Amino acid sequence: RNMIPEKTRLKRCPFCRSKKVNLVRVRNVGDEEIPYRYCVLCSKCHASGPAFALDKETYRLDSDVIALELEEKAVNAWNERPKSKKKKGA
Repeated sequence: RNMIPEKTRLKRCPFCRSKKVNLVRVRNVGDEEIPYRYCVLCSKCHASGPAFALDKETYRLDSDVIALELEEKAVNAWNERPKSKKKKGA
């Protein structure tokens, strides 16, 4: 269940330049306290962005709103790129 609006674009993978990147929700098997985590994953080279976790107590409160916030954080973290420094005299 991906609640990020369609207009939100994921940037290409910074490692292999693939466009095959997806927002994923991963079930943490065997971890009762943190049932899900959200991150962006490249289908080609399997690079992933930082994971944002949803703990069990928060999940019970308002899971849809919290999940949307975590999805947005995962997308923003993936799309963030370091600013390139221009060389002097170039």
